[in-house]
Amino acid sequence: MRRVGFVALVLVAGVVGGVAGWRAAWLSSAIAAATFVLLAGGLWWVRNRLNAVRKHQRSTYRLIESLLRQQKSLHRHQKAVAAAVSAAGRAQRAETRHAHRSVAKAVGGRTNALAKKIEHAAEQEADRSRRQADRMFRQLEALQNLYQLIRVRRAMPPSRGWALSPDVLLSYVEEILRGEPRTVLECGSGASTVWAAYAVELLGSGRVVALEHDQEFAERTRTTLAGHGLADVADVRLAPIAPIDVPAGTWQWYDTAALHDLHDIDLVLIDGPPKPTHRQARYPAVPVLRDRLAPGAVLLLDDADRPDERAILHRWRSEWPELTWNKLPHEKGTARLVVPRA
Repeated sequence: MRRVGFVALVLVAGVVGGVAGWRAAWLSSAIAAATFVLLAGGLWWVRNRLNAVRKHQRSTYRLIESLLRQQKSLHRHQKAVAAAVSAAGRAQRAETRHAHRSVAKAVGGRTNALAKKIEHAAEQEADRSRRQADRMFRQLEALQNLYQLIRVRRAMPPSRGWALSPDVLLSYVEEILRGEPRTVLECGSGASTVWAAYAVELLGSGRVVALEHDQEFAERTRTTLAGHGLADVADVRLAPIAPIDVPAGTWQWYDTAALHDLHDIDLVLIDGPPKPTHRQARYPAVPVLRDRLAPGAVLLLDDADRPDERAILHRWRSEWPELTWNKLPHEKGTARLVVPRA
């Protein structure tokens, strides 16, 4: 299209030059025509350049408009992102506050519960300590009274643990001094045997017989008695655990051969055999000794608060309803049973 326009311009210039040649000299007409052609061509080129510039400007405007639209879109996206971030921040802060309140509430509740548990445990421990101190005071008091009753010649074997507690020993010695028994029988031997021998010696008559299933322990008790000068008052007899027949069945108890010469027993201390030998291990004492007891004889059952001993007491009262009994307020419980006199 540019070439066609240029040719048209040259033709127009030629026509104009011809007309000028008709009127003037040929050379002047030719120069005028050439000048006109150059001028027309220059104008045409300028016009084309201006058109190209305008076209480029329009393209540039369109690009700028596109960039502006993109910028606006990006700005809207940035605002949306900022709003989302702000909302997320608010939600996170709210969740954090809620979590803090929940944790504080939970911790506070647990702290209060823990404080109550600690307080309760402290009260229980204080009560337990008071009870223990009270029991210890009663045992010390009983031991002091025991030494007031009996003047011993040497240091005595320890009490409590496997041995009788001082409160039981005190009742045992008082029973001997009050009842003046001719024969005292112990199921089991140890510190109680020594105290009983001292009490019988103080009375001036009577004897103590202790059944012991363990040979080593029997020898130890004999040695202790000899050291106190009581070997002639107390007799420790070895009586291994053996099966015997009693109303409730076959039981494991002391070998009854050790009882061959015992009759009219006035006082029985039941502190054996040990629990592992048989269920309700001390039960056979009453069925086996029943025909060997003197009228009005007294039986003392140690550890009467234990389940086995409670069951044993129930059996004895069922098999021998005439037995009367009462419970002594000792640390581990002691049952005092009395045989009817008639």
